[in-house]
Amino acid sequence: MGYRFTGSDGCAISRAAHKARAKALLAAAGVPTPPWRVFRDQAEVSDVALMDLPFPLIVKPVAEDASLGVGPEAVVYDP
Repeated sequence: MGYRFTGSDGCAISRAAHKARAKALLAAAGVPTPPWRVFRDQAEVSDVALMDLPFPLIVKPVAEDASLGVGPEAVVYDP
């Protein structure tokens, strides 16, 4: 079609768009990242599950791109 494209290929975008997968890949490569958890249900959130996560926390969707779903309301100060 004649379009020029600069940026990441589909594989890189796929890996980066899923935050948990990206964090696991970074950790496996020895890149330090802040502590994190993936919760699939509100019932999973407990004091024990949050024990090593320092507040305030940023709660965000695991599979959104470009900070979609992350705004001021994503910062939480308690469970």
